Amino acid sequence: MAEKSTFTHSDYTAQRQALDGLIQDAEEGHRRAGYRLVIGEATQDDVDKALVSLGALKARLRTLDAAWDAAKQQAAEDLVNSRRAARRAAVEQIETQFAARTEAARAMHSAAIELGRAVAAYNEAGDAIVEQVRARYQVGEISMDWMGDTRREIADNGYAGLIVGLLFDNGLNFSGISGANGREEYRKHGGLVAYVEKRNGVVRRYTGRIAEIGA
Repeated sequence: MAEKSTFTHSDYTAQRQALDGLIQDAEEGHRRAGYRLVIGEATQDDVDKALVSLGALKARLRTLDAAWDAAKQQAAEDLVNSRRAARRAAVEQIETQFAARTEAARAMHSAAIELGRAVAAYNEAGDAIVEQVRARYQVGEISMDWMGDTRREIADNGYAGLIVGLLFDNGLNFSGISGANGREEYRKHGGLVAYVEKRNGVVRRYTGRIAEIGA
């Protein structure tokens, strides 16, 4: 029969129970051989053979117990090694995510710059419309009310609220954040990417110790 790759507690229990039964039978056989020797129905050789059989079974039991002790020790070592490998893998995966955070910060920075450019282009287009209407007012082609209504509509910044709502729907919450304070924080930290890298460094002080657990 092929050797099993593992030796479980169920394996040990089943084999131990079987051996215990054989040992009980062998002990009973040894006692009977001794009795038969006394009454002249058996020889010393019969008794010796019964004793040898009993001794062999007890030796098998000691071997089984030793094998189970070794299996438990190996299982404990395997568990330690497995957990150590898992911790190292976790640290490697975390480092990958740190890099992903930094790359995402670069993308957010670029997106914010592009958004600012789009806002500037939007405002410039509105200013151009107002200038065209003002020119028509200055030559008397349209009324002041007409020009005022146009200017008021162009100045409406409701789009900014919609942008905030769109960003909120995509995971960015501006609640309680002051634009002026945010600008100061941006300057203080040297930019978005630098800020994220600093935060990564702080978190790394904790996550980097994962690999040291139980080392």
